[in-house]
Amino acid sequence: VSLVFWTMTLLTTVKYVLIALNADNHGEGGIFSLFALVRHRARWLVIPAMIGGAALLADGALTPAVTVTTAIE
Repeated sequence: VSLVFWTMTLLTTVKYVLIALNADNHGEGGIFSLFALVRHRARWLVIPAMIGGAALLADGALTPAVTVTTAIE
């Protein structure tokens, strides 16, 4: 259990805090700043960035609808 806990803690720290939060585009962060940074340097990274942006928008659209539907039930 300790191994799983520390692995998840370290993965979250390294992946999100050190890598994702350092992706900066004139003070903005997140998947869209990552898209803005990679579209000129590596063309093949545009597709994963677009999928990430689509997933972010879909999550933002679906989560409130599911929450309201669950509350109505």
